[in-house]
Amino acid sequence: MSISQPRGLRVPEPLEINRWLSASWLRLRAYFRVPEHQIAWSILLLAAMLRLSYIDLIEFKADEVRHLESAWRIVHQGQFPLVGTQSSMGPAKPALMSYLLAIPMLFSRDPRAASAFIALLNLLGVAGLFQFARRYYGLRPAALAALLLAVNPWAIIFSRKIFTADVLLPFGVLTLYGLHRALVDNDPWGWVMTILGLGIMLNITFSPALLIPVILALMLIYRRRVHWRHVLLGFCLATLISVPYLYHLNITRLADLRALLNGGETEASALAASPNPLSFATWLHSNRHLASLAGASAGEFLPQPFAQYLDRAGQALFLLAVVGVGALALHAWGHWKGQERPVKYVILSAWLWIPLALLLWTRPDWLEMHYLILLYPAGFLAMGLLLDRALRAADGLLRHSQWYAISARFALWLGILSFVGWQSYSTIYLYEFVERYDTSGGYDLPYRFWLRVADLARREARAAGTDQVWIVTDGTDIAYESNPAILNYLLEPDIKAIFLGQGGNECLLLPVGRPGVYLTTRTAQPVEDMLHQLQAEERGVVISPGGRVEAHVRVAPAYGVEQALALIQQRGLWALDSGLRLIGYDWPTDARAGDTVRLATYWIFEDVPASARQAQHSLFNHLLAPDDDKVAQRDGLGLPEQYWQEGLLLKQWVEITLPADLPAGEYALLTGMYRLDDWARSRHIDEQGNDLGDAIRLGPMQVQPFASQPAHID
Repeated sequence: MSISQPRGLRVPEPLEINRWLSASWLRLRAYFRVPEHQIAWSILLLAAMLRLSYIDLIEFKADEVRHLESAWRIVHQGQFPLVGTQSSMGPAKPALMSYLLAIPMLFSRDPRAASAFIALLNLLGVAGLFQFARRYYGLRPAALAALLLAVNPWAIIFSRKIFTADVLLPFGVLTLYGLHRALVDNDPWGWVMTILGLGIMLNITFSPALLIPVILALMLIYRRRVHWRHVLLGFCLATLISVPYLYHLNITRLADLRALLNGGETEASALAASPNPLSFATWLHSNRHLASLAGASAGEFLPQPFAQYLDRAGQALFLLAVVGVGALALHAWGHWKGQERPVKYVILSAWLWIPLALLLWTRPDWLEMHYLILLYPAGFLAMGLLLDRALRAADGLLRHSQWYAISARFALWLGILSFVGWQSYSTIYLYEFVERYDTSGGYDLPYRFWLRVADLARREARAAGTDQVWIVTDGTDIAYESNPAILNYLLEPDIKAIFLGQGGNECLLLPVGRPGVYLTTRTAQPVEDMLHQLQAEERGVVISPGGRVEAHVRVAPAYGVEQALALIQQRGLWALDSGLRLIGYDWPTDARAGDTVRLATYWIFEDVPASARQAQHSLFNHLLAPDDDKVAQRDGLGLPEQYWQEGLLLKQWVEITLPADLPAGEYALLTGMYRLDDWARSRHIDEQGNDLGDAIRLGPMQVQPFASQPAHID
């Protein structure tokens, strides 16, 4: 009886490794010698270059931030959402977009990683379009369709945005391929691919619902080719993907679904003002309307006079292609004994005609151009088929004259290559334009600007030894306002961003016990004056393209308590039960009737109840005459409740306009806080917690007689 010895790990000999590498190299060379492979990879390389270059100039606004934050919570906090972001129609979208973005979020929080991931998904769409079109329509239509998709400026722009509609292309190609397998090849598994592809798209956003009547119409026309078991299997797989959203609909009693259906009803009176879906579709398949991204600088975008003719050529090509696929279907139907089957042209016609017809009929006011991205695979394939038919017609001239045939083919290819070159140039031109010009109201500030601002602020915060940056920008709400959402995302998680100036009420946190790192992207005179008084040192400035926005980062040294108190004209101590303590105020000594005076109040936060941070508040400031009649008022609070932290010192400014007929003399000021939801006032309490009323009385406030020329008094 023999005992077998365990076989050890066999290390290949160098000669074997060399043979394997040589054989692999020969197979690779043989693969790329095939013209079809050369064409496919050349198109993919061109598409990749246009989509992945200038990746730091992507659009980056609040919508993109919301998608990234949801994906970040999945990866790093284990929060798996049932729904995604809010749609323009009102209801929340399904959450699949968040789960897709969780893939790049595993490797990097940088938005460029997510943008590159979406670009790669769209590259898969280009490759998938080529492969499936090659199978059903031939090499030349496939190459032309993929090439037009690869260089189309709108397709490139939407393949880099971190937005739901911009990841639809590969799944749209999957759905279109499934329909061809099901109806052209009569393959039952095509129905699984079709229903699953549509289910994936519907779990990303709502706009692919326009494809539901397309599939139903095709199932009705070709009902003998429907394999119901496989349709059911596809439906089950799509339902499995939809479980989070279906659970959400269940626990909310279909509230979002009802809101979606109600939002889809369009009044007849609004039809004239609603967007034109056909215009959107033609723009998406050409360069048309690209200047809208230039925003404020639209007049300087692509000033070449011939540009409009090339753009219109793209529009005309798409419109002719939409009509042409219907003509091809009728021609194939009339020549059913030929090799071509009409069903594939019927699929393309239904994919293009039915959604456009529904949108032209309903004219929904929520429609935006990117919602028609679902037309892309069929639209560009139809354009490729039209160009192929034109080239076939040129080849047919050989029967009459070889010179005519060569001239026609040369003219057609010259036109195609010129159009492709123009579209590629337009994309690069747009990137460089965004880099140099003010595109507010269109593309807006690119990601590169915000990245430089965030890097500067983070670097200075670390150098100052603090984990906070105090920011004065347009808006304070990180959930809905663009600038706060962007800066908050880019500074987190190591730096906490605190936004000042809520509702236009100027305020500033003072650097008590810690240095203050201030980031400002807008000019606020009281803030600028206070930073100068604090001797804040300028550490850097980032200027936006076109110079519209300047982001300044300044650092003020830490102040002791006594130094901070020395900044206050009238000192005291008054406490509110909401956790705020008023420690003083500034009232201009030369305040005069008819002037707009700037009152400053100083607040510290101590023992803030958790309930106070969950409600919205406002400060009130009432100027009272000696008989307690209210003569002037100004309300507002510049620091959102989520930033109320123990030990912070807030200086708040309010501008109060004094009536011109106000008698000179001494007045009192009532100040305090109230909740915005029920108008309930915070209580003024003493050190023992005794209730002293619902307001703090300050004064006297001296007012001088009216002057003929009103002034602004600081």
